[in-house]
Amino acid sequence: MFTAAVLVAAPGALAGELKVEKGEVMHGKDKWTTEEIRKLTKNSTLHQTTADKAKKQDIKIWTHKAKTLGMEPALVKVNGDAKTATYTEKKKKVVKVTAAKMELTTKGKDGKDVVYTVEQTDAESNKWGDVKDSASEKAEAALFEGADFAALFTAGKDSKHKFGKGDEEAEYNLKITAAVTEEIQAASMKITFSEPLITLELAKEGEGEEEQWKGTSGKVAFAFKVSDKPTPGSIEVTKDGKAVKMVLTADPVIDGEKCTMTLQDATVANTTATFTLKDGKWVDSADAKDQKKVVVSEDEPLVWTSENEDFKSDADMLALIKDTAATHTWTFEAAKKSGYMMWIIIGCSVLLIAVICFFVFGGKKNTDSDDESDLDTSDDEEEDAAATETKEEEA
Repeated sequence: MFTAAVLVAAPGALAGELKVEKGEVMHGKDKWTTEEIRKLTKNSTLHQTTADKAKKQDIKIWTHKAKTLGMEPALVKVNGDAKTATYTEKKKKVVKVTAAKMELTTKGKDGKDVVYTVEQTDAESNKWGDVKDSASEKAEAALFEGADFAALFTAGKDSKHKFGKGDEEAEYNLKITAAVTEEIQAASMKITFSEPLITLELAKEGEGEEEQWKGTSGKVAFAFKVSDKPTPGSIEVTKDGKAVKMVLTADPVIDGEKCTMTLQDATVANTTATFTLKDGKWVDSADAKDQKKVVVSEDEPLVWTSENEDFKSDADMLALIKDTAATHTWTFEAAKKSGYMMWIIIGCSVLLIAVICFFVFGGKKNTDSDDESDLDTSDDEEEDAAATETKEEEA
């Protein structure tokens, strides 16, 4: 049972408070670096806690998760193929707000309707502007002297009211129109997808005039003589056993016995797509039949996100922990394993215990059986000896 307890408890073993010691972020006895953070389980959390003057806890939770398109990841997958993403244009959504207003209609001296309007200038404080006539000119102040438009709007009912004094007093039909928010342009962005860079690390081979740099990365191979270093631009490499054109993006970097080259596939043209924000997701604006499925690459480093905060890289988060160590408590909590994985762990634990029990208790039982068998044999031998002795005496 001890073994099972250890295995089940293992996923939570990474939880604990972080401390800053000698300028380093420590998790127990381990120093936290960007490399260590990158190994954390996806969706692990950091709890940032501070106490205000009233001793109330203010908790902010940072979650370690994959970037979204809104965070402009550098690496993406388009329909399953790895690509490098460059964000060439991004527009914020444009929202048009039609202010709340009231229409005040009365009969003129000629018996025709005269319409005045007044619009809300501040919804939060319920402030209203000047009353205007049909030509959008400011109406005479005496016509609506003493009118409390904020109170009328709060009442929220179309009704009849008298405004003005003396000869200017008249009855008006009041019609209220609430504010209308209209999104006339959704947020959009253009992304150019290009082939990811390929890094070739070459080593020296051969001697004399035949000495060359030679290396392979995946399906791409390239070699050149030490005396004939290539320059940036189009070069010919071997891919899948065939000669293809690729672009050398910079001069080869030679460091002792190692040469590093950065290449990009020039046989695949760059593609550009426009995405719009719809229901919280970035959707390709192209024809639905030809939509590009874009997801964050598994190679993209995770980032830390919190509500109403800009996302932070691992390095940014380490810096924040150090800067706030004197005023905040930081607690790490590893993401819990899925129920499916937990059942696998428990199943393995039970199996392990069963095997141990079989060898420990099963082996003992067999030994006892063998001992009893040995005793039975000795009794038989004594009986045979006694029978033989009796026969000899009778003879």
